[in-house]
Amino acid sequence: MSLLQGVQIRASQEFGAKRFANCGKIYLQGKRYAWLLGFLFMLIGLNGQQILLLCGQSEAMAENSGRLLMILALSIPGIMQFENANFFLQSIRRQHVAVYASVIANLLNIILNYALVYGHWGFPEWGAAGSAMTPLTVRTFLGVFMLGYVQRMKVSSKLCHRFGLNLPVEKWWQNSRDVRQLGWWIAVTCLALNGRGDVQIPSAIQAFSFLIVRLSAAYWFTFSLRMGIRGLYWGMICGGISSLLLHFWRLIAVYRQPLK
Repeated sequence: MSLLQGVQIRASQEFGAKRFANCGKIYLQGKRYAWLLGFLFMLIGLNGQQILLLCGQSEAMAENSGRLLMILALSIPGIMQFENANFFLQSIRRQHVAVYASVIANLLNIILNYALVYGHWGFPEWGAAGSAMTPLTVRTFLGVFMLGYVQRMKVSSKLCHRFGLNLPVEKWWQNSRDVRQLGWWIAVTCLALNGRGDVQIPSAIQAFSFLIVRLSAAYWFTFSLRMGIRGLYWGMICGGISSLLLHFWRLIAVYRQPLK
């Protein structure tokens, strides 16, 4: 998902600069990129059994796990489209759409797990396969929901024109280079921060930045300096800066730490 975060960064920059039409153009570029990444990773997942065998797993393990990987792989294009649309909508201050979709998806996840894993309400008892079918259905729903919402924006001539959703996407690979580069750097950073098995440290950084720095700064700016709503924004900025600095320190520490 980090590979698509360049969409959010670039679209937010254009929104802040009041170049609203460029936001939709960036979304459309990211949409093609999301389809490309989604089908690429799906093809890798569909060959999960062969990959597990190459990694030295037993035939029984590769066969059973590979079957589940094949089901989960089919959900990748849908979740990639959800993330791309979510990043776009967040950048134009419509983050509530993903919240509504997530609430419905969580309820759907609970119902389908109960039905498909244990075989209730006339459904077959699929066990582990049922637990894989559930995220496939939920992620496909999320992708369709978000694509449908953006399509609804395109139907509105006002929103379509304002956010450039009707603009042609020409030379999208060349023009979306900065979006892809941002995504690659974010993905590499996430792997460096979370790929060593000690995810407690990144979680502690997020908790410290939000619970201590962000809330304390927001309270000080809002009430002590009487800045009102602007104090909340400055609190968010301080929390983000502290998180960035701590993650940068963490990144350097990981790179300097020898592999075991």
